[in-house]
Amino acid sequence: MTTTVALFDIAGTIISVNPWVFILTQPEIDQSKVRWEKIRFIPTYYGNKLGLVSDVTFRHHWIVGMARLFKGWKRASVQKVFDRIVNQELADTYYPKILDRVAYHKQQGHLVILVSGMFDMLVQTFAERVGADIGLGTELAFNSDVCAGKITGPSFMGARKVDAVNRALAARQIEPDFAQSYAYADSFSDIPLLASVGHPVATYPEQKLRTHAENQGWDILD
Repeated sequence: MTTTVALFDIAGTIISVNPWVFILTQPEIDQSKVRWEKIRFIPTYYGNKLGLVSDVTFRHHWIVGMARLFKGWKRASVQKVFDRIVNQELADTYYPKILDRVAYHKQQGHLVILVSGMFDMLVQTFAERVGADIGLGTELAFNSDVCAGKITGPSFMGARKVDAVNRALAARQIEPDFAQSYAYADSFSDIPLLASVGHPVATYPEQKLRTHAENQGWDILD
């Protein structure tokens, strides 16, 4: 028996803001490290603006830098910050239409999966908040419950989101019916995720994705 899945990106899709802004301003975060990571990111930032660095590479470099901010933190301390952000500071930023879509898919018996380039612990916290079945994100590395300040394996960007979904379903021995499945995302870099299902929905899309969705005849939600 096959399963219909509903895949959701998070930033710009489920919530209206960039959660990294909230992470960087947490009182526990060392602001001298934040400033240094921003400096390190300047070549990637301007390379992306000039079209020399892809959106996928841009986002990968960013999350690698963000992982360094948590080096030496206990897992519980990281989770405490993520809980505060997801359940308190971002409480007013969730799109009601998307929460309704999540609820609809749950009512239909679909498997709801959040998949994002953000850290796995953060994505799983979002999944608990909105009632999703699975949360998939870039794995933040820990050694004996202490953050190593790096990621484990690849970041979940672009086509890697599709790979992550396939691995998660295979690990759970779930056979998906992608032709009958749904995906929601706002970014041009998420075209592989949207194209992997029979019912792609460009959700509050950036202009490049909107144009692509219109050309493909995809649904647009905004």
